[in-house]
Amino acid sequence: MLGNEGNQSENMMGDFESFVEKSLNALSQGSIVKGTVIQINNNDVLLNIGYKTEGRIPRTEFEKEGALIIGLNDEVDAVVKNISHSGDYISLSAKGLRIDKEFKEIEDKLKNNVPVNVTIREKIDKGFLGNCGEIGAFILEDHMHQRHKIKEHKYYIGKSFKCKVLKTNSDYKNFLASRRLYLEEDDRKKREEFFNKIKEGDLLKGKVKTLKDYGAFINFGYVEGFLYKNNINWGIVKNPAQFIDIDDMLEVVVLNVDKDQQKLEVSLKHKDPDPWFSVDTKYPVGSKVKGTVVTRKRKGYVVVIESGIDGLIPEGEISWFKHSSVKIEKGDVVEGQVLEYDNKDKYIVMSVKLLTENPWENIWKKYKAGSFVKGKVVLVKDFGLFINFGEEIDGLIKKIDIAWDDDGENIIEDFKKGDIVDAKVLKIDVKRERISLGIKQLEPNPWDNIKETFPMNKLVSSEVEKVLADHIEVILPGDIKGIINKEEFGEKRGRPADIYKQGDIIKSLVHKFDFKKKIVYLSVKAYDNDSEMKNVSEYLRQYEDDKSTFNLGSIIKDKLSGGNK
Repeated sequence: MLGNEGNQSENMMGDFESFVEKSLNALSQGSIVKGTVIQINNNDVLLNIGYKTEGRIPRTEFEKEGALIIGLNDEVDAVVKNISHSGDYISLSAKGLRIDKEFKEIEDKLKNNVPVNVTIREKIDKGFLGNCGEIGAFILEDHMHQRHKIKEHKYYIGKSFKCKVLKTNSDYKNFLASRRLYLEEDDRKKREEFFNKIKEGDLLKGKVKTLKDYGAFINFGYVEGFLYKNNINWGIVKNPAQFIDIDDMLEVVVLNVDKDQQKLEVSLKHKDPDPWFSVDTKYPVGSKVKGTVVTRKRKGYVVVIESGIDGLIPEGEISWFKHSSVKIEKGDVVEGQVLEYDNKDKYIVMSVKLLTENPWENIWKKYKAGSFVKGKVVLVKDFGLFINFGEEIDGLIKKIDIAWDDDGENIIEDFKKGDIVDAKVLKIDVKRERISLGIKQLEPNPWDNIKETFPMNKLVSSEVEKVLADHIEVILPGDIKGIINKEEFGEKRGRPADIYKQGDIIKSLVHKFDFKKKIVYLSVKAYDNDSEMKNVSEYLRQYEDDKSTFNLGSIIKDKLSGGNK
């Protein structure tokens, strides 16, 4: 019995040794085996590969940056490097298989356009070196980031980035990669997904990236939208910076989606209803409103009444006077009365002057035509003088109303700003908002009685004021202008300058009148003839007194010839 058992044990041992021998004979250099980690010591990692002895792999093959990347019971594929003759020592290597496997995975990702993670090790001359697992990678410098976003080199060292595989090298087991192309493709995919889902009316949250005079660019991650300044607020927006700033987080409404061009227009104000729709109930016609002046337009002044509701004060609604001194400046707070609504441009048309008394309704009572005023010259123009006499509106003295004896061409030069003058109210035109004044009307018009003052053939003695080419001008009493044309000089012949000079005293007779030009024409010739006839008459009177018997014809002949009888 025992002998049989001993024989069986010997047979079993022989079978096992035979199995091991056959197994060792099957395991050869270069064979690939699979094992489980059963021990890790300072030098080796021991694997149970199903043989009588463990396989050994140098510990360094599982160290990365000083740390183990493997643990007990992990499964490992390895290649047989060496077997001792007795089979007591089996040397394995896992790194080569691991590298081959990782490289194969990278080649597959290249075919399928799948990104890989690359950890950057260092910066070299033209780019960056990194690793994807144990496979080396090279990234050109301008492929490290998107255009205009490249950072300092040290920023990338030690960091891991997703990259696109461009080309592999099987001899050196490394590859060329691009982070820039991956980012561009990724952004493109995300934008396409975004624009396939987004629709008008959706709410989005984004950060203000850029501010312009005409609006702002809002960043929504990989998509940008534009916010026009008119869509920032329901009211007038002259400068977007008044309402938003760079890096502000905003929730906006999608207004328009252009999927073909991948453009997005958004609005901040459309989150709330347009306040203009309730303007007629909140600010009825005739009510008072108050606002701050923000700008001036061709039509008038724009004021902000509240956010989204603006007012417009037309120029003609500032004051009752067309040339008023009342001024409105940017930043002024003004109050007015609601006149109407401009639904096209969304303005409350308001009037400032309606909240004050209309001075034209009473000014004609205070200053009736014919009353006298005293005022200061505030403006000198070619056509006349503007006079302030204590009212907001100035009166106008036309140059023809300054003096009776002057046509006004040069009389304006006698006045300057600040002069105090007396004047007479000629007319108040309420409809046209004009007050006409006159200076010459303070005295009677000498031409109203010119024929009584200077009757025809009246003898006048006058002083020469001007000597001109074909006439002379003289000064008559009352500052009336007199003219003697050269054909009325009488017996004297030649140029006026050869006969008369300024300051000469001349006797002449009133000859005719020019009422339009206000000129009295005189004649020296008529005066000479008149004087001669008077001398003849005197001779006749003397002869009649002496009852002379001389013949009348002889007397006249003698007188005219200068003889003595």
